[in-house]
Amino acid sequence: MFPDNNWYGHRYVLSNFCEVKDSPSYSNIQHGWYKNFNFKHGQRKLISAPFLCWNKRIYDSCKINSIQNVSVIGSPFLYLNFDEIKNYNILKTKSKGTIFFPAHSAPRSDLFMFKGKNPETNQRINHNIILDEIEKKFPPPYQACIYFSDYEEKNILIYKERGWETVCLGNRSNIFFLEDFVKLVTNFDFVVCSDLNTAAFYSMYLKRKVRVMFEVNNRLINSIENNFNKHNKEIFYKNYPELYDEYLDSDTGYKLAKEELGFYYKKNKSELIKLLGWDKISKKILSKFLTKLIDIKYGKLRY
Repeated sequence: MFPDNNWYGHRYVLSNFCEVKDSPSYSNIQHGWYKNFNFKHGQRKLISAPFLCWNKRIYDSCKINSIQNVSVIGSPFLYLNFDEIKNYNILKTKSKGTIFFPAHSAPRSDLFMFKGKNPETNQRINHNIILDEIEKKFPPPYQACIYFSDYEEKNILIYKERGWETVCLGNRSNIFFLEDFVKLVTNFDFVVCSDLNTAAFYSMYLKRKVRVMFEVNNRLINSIENNFNKHNKEIFYKNYPELYDEYLDSDTGYKLAKEELGFYYKKNKSELIKLLGWDKISKKILSKFLTKLIDIKYGKLRY
């Protein structure tokens, strides 16, 4: 129903888990990780459609801010059939090397949301500084996973000129996005992110060794959102200094990811079907109708 409900294949993954046909859901599904509550995500006009968040911290923040009809279900990532994915190619070869997730720009389909303010449309990092540091601190082979809005020749060449491989997991409408992420990341021992983001926590859950590198020798890497990164470092550095200084080991990272992704709040099939509005014909019909109305104004956001 809401455009971001099936970003990165979230709704598709949940429908597979529930063993029902993938169709519009009468709900608002949190589409990514964030440390601080963002009113734009939980606050909505259609209160009867529940806001389905990832963890207890976000749930508590919603309650404090008087946002109604909120339930914790954990990240859709947790509902993947990991055993089935592993049967493809994951454990057949030993993982090695390093994959890098650079901060990304805003997709052009989001331009109208900025109300006259132009979002950053170039990859938002100082490549030379961070790539030098990665090559100094982490083993090859190297690969960069570039967001679809930045997957352009000018950005690809930066990595290719250094002998790096590049990959893109497709745009937000790729229903296999999460499966493709798992297949990709499990080929590497180390994961480096230029900000603390969803990819970092997914990688921790997959027991990769993760490093967040938004600054090198006190020089900031990203062109924007540095206050956000500094704030997150203040919070996480107390208990996880290795995440910023060296890398977080796989066992520690896995425990942290389970907390942030809401592992302990996963729902069973019947609970999830009810929360997603797939248990009643009336909600299914209403979801399809509202989807068409929302697409008139926000349809481009589905990609």
